[in-house]
Amino acid sequence: MKVKLCAEQLKENYRNVYENIYNLKEDETGTSVLAEHGFKAVNITIFAIVDLTSNKSDDKPTENAEIEIFALRNWYDPLVDRGKTDEKGMYQTVLRSYGDYVIVAKSSDGRFAGVLGVDGGDLGNGDDIVVRLQKYE
Repeated sequence: MKVKLCAEQLKENYRNVYENIYNLKEDETGTSVLAEHGFKAVNITIFAIVDLTSNKSDDKPTENAEIEIFALRNWYDPLVDRGKTDEKGMYQTVLRSYGDYVIVAKSSDGRFAGVLGVDGGDLGNGDDIVVRLQKYE
């Protein structure tokens, strides 16, 4: 089977497997290979923002926030991706444009957390997703 046709073959012959693949990464580099295997993959950027009040002027990017992305459909292994934000509060990743995701962000000191549900079908390449962290003590 050609690698590019992998998703198509799974969809036709092993529907349950097709529906439960949310990320494919190369072992050595951690690079996503979803697109190379025929899955609709999108590059997204998650912004973790500490949001103490409704006033946007006090919003603050959260450096080193832990980001975890879960797929709701995949009950037995729901964690799709995990990483930390950079100094600008950004975390970049590749996801399938499919299914429902839950994004959890926690500040490095554990004082702030945010949770956001995302419809993967609505994700487009280059989308920015903002997770607003609130006090979590």
